[in-house]
Amino acid sequence: MNKATAFSEKELIFVVVNSIITKLYLLYPKTVISYGKSASILLTLSVIAVGYIFVFTVASLFNKRGLKLNKITSIIIALTLICISGLFLRSVSESINITLLPNISVHLISLFFITGVCIAVYSGLKAIVRSHAVIVPITLTVTLIMLLSNIKHININNIYPVFGDGISSFTPVFMLSSYFSDFFLVTLISKYMSKNTNAKKVIIKGFAVSSVILLLMISFILLTINESTIIPVYKLAQNIGVGSYTPRLEVIYSFVWFLSFYLNFSFIICMCNNLLCSGKTNKKLIIPLALVSFAISILPKNTNQLEMSLNALMYVRIAVFYILPVVIMLFKRRQKI
Repeated sequence: MNKATAFSEKELIFVVVNSIITKLYLLYPKTVISYGKSASILLTLSVIAVGYIFVFTVASLFNKRGLKLNKITSIIIALTLICISGLFLRSVSESINITLLPNISVHLISLFFITGVCIAVYSGLKAIVRSHAVIVPITLTVTLIMLLSNIKHININNIYPVFGDGISSFTPVFMLSSYFSDFFLVTLISKYMSKNTNAKKVIIKGFAVSSVILLLMISFILLTINESTIIPVYKLAQNIGVGSYTPRLEVIYSFVWFLSFYLNFSFIICMCNNLLCSGKTNKKLIIPLALVSFAISILPKNTNQLEMSLNALMYVRIAVFYILPVVIMLFKRRQKI
């Protein structure tokens, strides 16, 4: 593969990190806080520890060029991705509805969003991945500014009692570790990697960056927000006060996050297309996949059902993106013996 087409390690790390930070702008922080309560920081550290075990195990089994899948496995992963995309689409639409467009139907927002995603997927995987190298640094900068601006709102008393409700605060560690499951997708684009790019290094470095972002975000949400809210990160943005410019800042932050959602969603649909078409993008399949994703997005009747569906999907992620790859690699190694 020529240099103009191959992806560098840095570009792929941006893809991985973006897949992680988009979860933090949706319902994931609310789930962590609702379980961990005052022990949410310790719960997050536990999630990072368990996640590292999963991620390192999977990454260690890969050679530097990633993982090659058979047709059945590709279909299983593609079906999982399309379910993820549908619920992700609904989460994004709910977020936009709450923060920016409260008077517009959630389903109409989803339809508008998925139309834009189709255009991105038509442009191809290369354009989507390389766009991450522009948008993700901006998103990270905006996030850092937001966190620094919230330091004055920190209330250290929010961490007491330190262990929350005891053992029950830490029971969802396994489920929440699926936060890192999207790292697996890096191993599926081995044919697009440059010769000096190592899938394992991309995963481990991406994990390190994502863990820091996760820990900082959950810590600030716990320490600065006292009331329950569906999208805690948006509340952090509301805490920023610069005179009469506060509303404008919220819009700017929301727009940057929207771009992050857009890229991540486009990447998921593109990967789903490639898996179903033996590594190639079939443009005739883009719209049908988008329609299936939209159909899945309208299934949850409210945000409570959406949250329950996302929680159930966490276990599916673990099975498909953690356990399945390990089984495949061990089976292939056994055949070679």
